[in-house]
Amino acid sequence: MTPRLQSAIDKGLEKLRKREFDQARKHFEKAGKMALGNPDVQYLLGMLEYVQQHFEAARGEFDLALSIYPSHERSLLALGELELRQGDPAAAAQSLEKAYQVNGARTSCLPMPTCNRRILGRHCVTPRGLRKRQKSRVRPRGYS
Repeated sequence: MTPRLQSAIDKGLEKLRKREFDQARKHFEKAGKMALGNPDVQYLLGMLEYVQQHFEAARGEFDLALSIYPSHERSLLALGELELRQGDPAAAAQSLEKAYQVNGARTSCLPMPTCNRRILGRHCVTPRGLRKRQKSRVRPRGYS
């Protein structure tokens, strides 16, 4: 990543944190012009749309990032969370499972707070090792 590209992304992230969405978009689009094949830029544009609750636009950006790099972990996780938020647990489980299969050894790919059995039901994609730990964990009295 070039210093200019990193600078544009950093400025966009700073504007996103400050909720200055138009300025963030400007910086991310500038970064996109510098690195046309970079899925991280598309992911960041998707997150910009997601934060503003423009879910269809966010889905389009995540899909574009995945068309550039089909195993882009952050885009898969964000897409899964988006699908979960829109009430499609089966599609969410598929995206989250793919993210886990691609990058399962990484801790950033552990289930998100929104990914739990109450929400996903039978579609829960909790890793097997984590399931074992959850089942064997002793719970204090009065905790259900």
